[in-house]
Amino acid sequence: MKKMIFINNDKTKKADSSLGYSLHITLDNGSSIFFGNGVAQLLQITNETKSLKLAAEKMNMAYSKATKIVKEAEEYSGMRFLERKVGGTNGGGSYLTPDGEKFLNAFFAFQKKCYENADGIFREMFKNIG
Repeated sequence: MKKMIFINNDKTKKADSSLGYSLHITLDNGSSIFFGNGVAQLLQITNETKSLKLAAEKMNMAYSKATKIVKEAEEYSGMRFLERKVGGTNGGGSYLTPDGEKFLNAFFAFQKKCYENADGIFREMFKNIG
C-alpha cells in the first residue's frame, strides 16, 4: 500500500483572520459538497489507525458523525471508501478499499497541484484585500 500524505492547505482556518481558500469536490449535478479536507483526513486517519472510531476521536468528532460523513461520501461518489469489519476474537477494524485508496491518492495529488498553482494566483489577486 502506498503511503498517503495529507496536504492541509485549508487557509480558511487561520488564526489571524486573513483571507484564504480551500478545495472540495462536488458532483456536476449541482449537489452539495461531498469530499474535501475533512473527509480526506478522516479516511486517512481511519486507514492509519484501522479504526473509524479512533479516527473520529482524534478529530474530536462524534463516531455517529464520522459514520454519516463516510456514508454520504460513499453514496455521492457511488463507490465504497472503507471496508469495515465487525469485532470478534481478532477484533474489528476499518481500512481503505482499493477504490478508496485510489480516490484519496487522486484527491491529494489533485489538491497538491491545485495549491501549487493557486497559491501565487490567490496572493496576486487578493494582495491588497484583507
